[in-house]
Amino acid sequence: MEPPRLPSFFKARRPRSFDFKPRYYDEDKERHKKLAKESAAQNSLRSLDLKSKWASGKRGRLQSSSIYRLAAIMAGLFAVAWWLLFS
Repeated sequence: MEPPRLPSFFKARRPRSFDFKPRYYDEDKERHKKLAKESAAQNSLRSLDLKSKWASGKRGRLQSSSIYRLAAIMAGLFAVAWWLLFS
């Protein structure tokens, strides 16, 4: 729905629309395009599925390794603090 227009002295031109109507129909070409679209859709779904599986596995490894790294750093800081306080 268009908003109401204000009156003006100059008439605004609207762009012409393009309406192309093909003169012939190639059934084989249309079938080929349809199959190509379906194949592309299936390939994109497969790639998204693989990407999500890979990312979830990687995320799990990163979280576990970061926990070990944090534990090692905390142990090292605790050892340095113990040595500084009691030596």
